[in-house]
Amino acid sequence: VQIGADEGFELAKVTLCAHGHKLYTEIWNDQPPLHTFLITQIIKHVSRSVLGPRLVTSGFTVVLLISYFFLIRRLTGLGTALIGVALVIASPGFLELSASCMVEIPGLAIAIAGLCLLANAPPIRWGLGEVLAGVLFGMALQIKLINLIWTPLAALLICFRLMSARQNHAGFAELFSTVKSRATLGRVLIFGSSMLVACLAIDLAIDQGAYLANFQQSWRSHFSAVKTTEYGTPSEHVFEWVFLFRNWDTVVPAVAGIIVMIFRFRRQLALLFPFVWLIWSLVVFVNHTPWWSYYYVHLALPLSWCAAIGFTSVVEAGLKLFDARKHLKPHQKSWGAWLPLTGIAIFAAVAVLWMGGRMYLQITTIRGLPRTFASLVMVEVERYKPYTHWLYADDLAFSFHTDIPVPPALAVVSLKRLWSGEITAERVAEEFARYQPELVMLNNKTTSVPFRDLLDRDYRLVYQDNWQQLYVLKTIIARATGQQEAAKLHQ
Repeated sequence: VQIGADEGFELAKVTLCAHGHKLYTEIWNDQPPLHTFLITQIIKHVSRSVLGPRLVTSGFTVVLLISYFFLIRRLTGLGTALIGVALVIASPGFLELSASCMVEIPGLAIAIAGLCLLANAPPIRWGLGEVLAGVLFGMALQIKLINLIWTPLAALLICFRLMSARQNHAGFAELFSTVKSRATLGRVLIFGSSMLVACLAIDLAIDQGAYLANFQQSWRSHFSAVKTTEYGTPSEHVFEWVFLFRNWDTVVPAVAGIIVMIFRFRRQLALLFPFVWLIWSLVVFVNHTPWWSYYYVHLALPLSWCAAIGFTSVVEAGLKLFDARKHLKPHQKSWGAWLPLTGIAIFAAVAVLWMGGRMYLQITTIRGLPRTFASLVMVEVERYKPYTHWLYADDLAFSFHTDIPVPPALAVVSLKRLWSGEITAERVAEEFARYQPELVMLNNKTTSVPFRDLLDRDYRLVYQDNWQQLYVLKTIIARATGQQEAAKLHQ
């Protein structure tokens, strides 16, 4: 099955790299190279199974959850860390992302690990913590450039570390003075320099310095002006507030947490960090277009932290009220003290059921997808594979499972690339005619393709089911048929 909307892109790129093709020069790619490089090494040296790339993502998921736990534990305590991790795991789409060969979780995991290091490492004089955190952020940027938006959070943690070393926890005055100090500026420069050096060094080691081409392709796809509206526009894909309503089990306690944090900032300045993280995430992702559902994981992290603070604060208040009831005389006691705890218990029970149902739905939806290994089209592909060099497929995961590369320029034909005008229907037809792939796999939902004339003239439909259509080049059919007849005569 294909898990995640963009998994096909990643698997197609890996297949091409495993066959010796190069990113950015041959393969158009709007993402940095580190994730593709890691997956390619797994495929070449460990296993050809799709389980390998997905286990890499699952490993990064473990790093993400551990780093997130120790980050929260350091700033707001053990209870909020446990609840925060549980809420993240149960957030919409997290299970799917944690099992998919996509770049979202791996890049985010390394960035959160950098934040965790800054929060927990002692403020050593020569800035070793900032150096190591900068290296981690450099690695994160070589997986996905969006992790650059978390660097202000790193600067805030650097200020907290310096304040901790000076034993200053009084309030905002000390924070502002720390922000303006030379020590803060020096450590931020150390962090930024380490990040830049690590980023460039990784790119040099993997692609011999293709960072400029990488940046150009990424910039064009993400920030170029829309040149065609044939496929819609980015403004049609805006942040869906319905995600927050579906995640009410976290949003409601998060609102309580925000209220609690506002009143406690003066006494516990560390609460400023999850508050700033949440506000900054909302500013970035609510206004960013296009918005895709898997971006929600970036909001889920600070939202779950705020929810954990809200839930623990409400529980503590309810327990204090119940404890105060013990010291009252019998005629002064009433059932009013039970109401807050009863309400909390009912909300928690309903929320747990809602989260469990959402997780179950994610799992059953993935398990119910068409299974590649059970598809009869794979049997047909095997008949023609010995005579095949290129495959064109609507579902790019078939390139990985058949180990037949797609034309390099057509490995990533995303909406962002189409909007920017970097790829057009005419260019797709030109690349198709140039490579003339021996096999063409189209979804049954595909109504038109820009190379239909060439397909009708030179190809023949040899297989069709409820999901796929398989076309084979007529010369390949004749060649395969001749080889099969010769083998029968020989027998």
